[in-house]
Amino acid sequence: MAITHMDDVIVDVEWLFTNLLHPKVRIVDARKEGYADGHIPHAVHAKGYTYFTDPNEEIVGNTSSEDFREKAELLGINNDSIVVVYDSGNQYDAARLFYLLEYYGHENVKWLQGGFTSWVRSGKPLQTVEEHPTRGTFVTTINTNKIATKSYIQENLHRNDVVILDARSKEEYLGDTCYSKRGGRIPGSIHLEWSQVFSLDEVPLLRSKKEIFESLLVLGVDETKTIIPYCQQNIRGSVLYLALRSAGVFSIRPYEASWEEWGNDSSTPVDFG
Repeated sequence: MAITHMDDVIVDVEWLFTNLLHPKVRIVDARKEGYADGHIPHAVHAKGYTYFTDPNEEIVGNTSSEDFREKAELLGINNDSIVVVYDSGNQYDAARLFYLLEYYGHENVKWLQGGFTSWVRSGKPLQTVEEHPTRGTFVTTINTNKIATKSYIQENLHRNDVVILDARSKEEYLGDTCYSKRGGRIPGSIHLEWSQVFSLDEVPLLRSKKEIFESLLVLGVDETKTIIPYCQQNIRGSVLYLALRSAGVFSIRPYEASWEEWGNDSSTPVDFG
């Protein structure tokens, strides 16, 4: 089976099984737990979304270019690698890594549809021995068009061609639950909880392009506009980024600092209810 084109975001179990030994394929298990009990053969372990958090960053949960480069190289990632990320199938760990790799300039990142659950259900082999890859070489190139800052949102808050999607829970969106100094939401933001982009099947799947576009249509979101997903620390927001990318949405700029910054800044406007 041929290696996918760079525009193909999603790969399935059969594709990965066929390409397990391809020299450029680097598989990353982003699950927090379970790696030692069994993982996809040749997968390295990123130990959950917090693996790429830089503790020296001012905004909790954020990364830095140098710290990300170091950790990516330790996983054996090169600039020309075909990186396949997975978690259990409907978590946010692999989606977070998917977004960060694209933000830092990697041009060939794939997300395994159904994740580890799909691999196991398909009867594919597992490996329990930890993978120790040769250190990679990854030169980061920040894609400034794949991120929104606080100032960017403030400048574009009332533009008709910009849509803000809140990936948090309904309680956080309404302001009933709060993890910052203030609760509420960015004014004008539309609620689309991150988990809604996955199916409820025994093997959870990222919804199809048609289903994602239908969800956006119900919310009144025009996919041709610039879409800004956010949550508390752009962990759940990264799931919306992945879903929108898989559907072919062109302009997606996650708010990386998210509510961790907006909700702790007394000068930013907030909506409730």
